[in-house]
Amino acid sequence: MKKKISGWVKEFTGSAKGPEAPVWQPAGELYPRLIDSDAAAMGLVVVSGMAIIWYLGVRPQWLRVIASRDLAASLAAAKVAPAILGFQPKGGLFGAWAREPLPRATGLASHLVAVVRPMFVGPLLPGEVAVLRDTPPIDCPLPPGSEQAAVKRRQSYIFLSLSQS
Repeated sequence: MKKKISGWVKEFTGSAKGPEAPVWQPAGELYPRLIDSDAAAMGLVVVSGMAIIWYLGVRPQWLRVIASRDLAASLAAAKVAPAILGFQPKGGLFGAWAREPLPRATGLASHLVAVVRPMFVGPLLPGEVAVLRDTPPIDCPLPPGSEQAAVKRRQSYIFLSLSQS
C-alpha cells in the first residue's frame, strides 16, 4: 500500500520535473500560508500566472486552482472569499503561485483542476480567467510542500474505499 501511495505522489507532484515546470513561489517554504502572504508586496500586481490553494488539517482539501491575469488581485480576493476563509479557523490555508504567461497559465491550471478536483471552482475572482473544459492541459507538478496534502487525501480515499467494501 505504501508503494502505491508513494508512486501516486511521484506521479502527481512532478518528481520528474521537466524543463517547463512552473517555478512555484514563495520559494523555500514548505507550506506557504495564504493569510500571511501579501501578493501585492511581492510584486504580483498585473502579473499573470496561476495559483493553488489548499487546506491542510484533519481532512485536507484542495480548495481552488486559479489562472489569473492579475495574481495580486486574485489572491487578495481569495483570502477574503467566505468559502475559502471558512477553513482558516480550522487550521491552515496554504497557497502557492507561479508567474506564467496567461495562455500557459490556463493550460497548467486545467491540468491541476483535473488532478486535484478542487472544492471551489467559481465564481471568478478579480483578475481570474475561466479555465474552460476544452482548455488543453499542460502537465504541471504540485507545489513543493503540498505533497503531504496529496498523500493525506489519497490515504483518506483509500481508507474510505476499503472501509466501504
